[in-house]
Amino acid sequence: MVVAECSSKLTGYQDFMRDLAASKRLQRKRARLKRGALYALVVIVTGCVFGFVDRLTRRIVPKPDYYKLLFTELARQNYLQTGTPTIVKEDEHTLALFEEEYNLRNAKYGFSNEQVVPPKVSVLQYSYPPGMLDLIGKGIVEVPFTRIVQEQARLMIWHNEPGWHPLVVWVYSREEQLLACFVYVLVTPDHPFSIHPPRGDARIIRPIDRNGVVSVQGSIPDFKVFPEHAYLIPLENLKLGNLDPRAKDVPNFWVLYHVLPGVLGSGNDGTNAPETPTAGETLALIRARAMRPFTLTRRVLRLGILPLGVLWFGLSFWRLRKLHQQFNEQIEEAASSHLLGFARFLTADLDSEVSTAEREAHDARERELSAERERNEIEGMKEEILTLVADGRLAPDKAHRIDHALASDSLVELRELIARYRRTREHEAEIARERQREIQWLESEFEAIPIIDRSEIPDAWNLYQQALNFDEAKVRLHWLKEARKKLPREFRAEAT
Repeated sequence: MVVAECSSKLTGYQDFMRDLAASKRLQRKRARLKRGALYALVVIVTGCVFGFVDRLTRRIVPKPDYYKLLFTELARQNYLQTGTPTIVKEDEHTLALFEEEYNLRNAKYGFSNEQVVPPKVSVLQYSYPPGMLDLIGKGIVEVPFTRIVQEQARLMIWHNEPGWHPLVVWVYSREEQLLACFVYVLVTPDHPFSIHPPRGDARIIRPIDRNGVVSVQGSIPDFKVFPEHAYLIPLENLKLGNLDPRAKDVPNFWVLYHVLPGVLGSGNDGTNAPETPTAGETLALIRARAMRPFTLTRRVLRLGILPLGVLWFGLSFWRLRKLHQQFNEQIEEAASSHLLGFARFLTADLDSEVSTAEREAHDARERELSAERERNEIEGMKEEILTLVADGRLAPDKAHRIDHALASDSLVELRELIARYRRTREHEAEIARERQREIQWLESEFEAIPIIDRSEIPDAWNLYQQALNFDEAKVRLHWLKEARKKLPREFRAEAT
């Protein structure tokens, strides 16, 4: 039964070793899950740190384009107020563009080219129509901000005649801190000049340039345009950096409400236009829009990245726990004492642990076999002792020692007892062999006496015959020795 149990364990151990032949694969899987859990922790920390610490969130959020936000909003308001489509563009060479357009006009009229000096606290203006040249002059007109603010009158350009469809293009440069405003008129089929072209047409007709467009307010048909007016406005004193939601001061963009011209086309008198938002309302609106990327990023981090990291970490942790349980179940089949804790499973070299489990299983198997051999030896010695007792070869006074040895199952004591009795048995056997040799020698001595001489030694021969009647070697030897004592010397073998 015990042998069968050992054989079963050996078979289980062999199955175990076959299962652990893939320990390299298991270790790679554990490493992959550990990396997944580590990446998940990084995602969780990232979601927490950048999702809840505003200062760090701003580091990963693109800085708002305050120029784009401001002029897009002002263009939207301008379109709602006037109904005139408005295009917002960005060009880092706004001054050169303004100067190029100005000299293009001069070339059309035969004027000399001029260099435009960027204004500081005033608005530069020039016009294209001949009537405006007679009114304001052929050169650039400079209007100070103070005059505009004092008069509190926004420049309005009216096109009440049918067929006049204006278009406004704003071009700003953050590097030059300038804003150029161009007023165009669409060359539509219903325009008076399209129906009745003027003689000596001084218009500069061109397609709409859509390069660098930032935003478009209103619907713009695909027609050519010709310019009417142009304005150059400085932006450096507007403090547009204060559009930042964290800024304590406010920008001075309210000046733009006065200096940006309003252009009304035919069929739009401006009486039904919505109320113009105040500078404070516009500032709140722009700051709210500037906060959108920050708010959206924070929501993505809090509601997307962080839960995803937690889910990822939980899944990796659960799979690691399942892998740990599977590994321990396999090890338990051969070496139940070598089960790994979860923390040790995460850091241990599984190949080394498998080798250790193999050694422990081998040692356990050897201990079981050794214990089985010991039990078999004990049972054999017990049977031998019981046989000796049954044969009556042990003295009764040794019974208590035999009983103690049999009850204790002490291998040392049983071995000592067996060794002593084996020596005693060998000694007794040697004595018995000596007795037997001596008996054979004495019997041969008597049998060698001639028959005719046996009547001369009746006492010795009678004792000899009597000795032959005893089967016990010791008694027979005793009587044979007694008979030899009666034997005269001349009949003894040593005498002959």
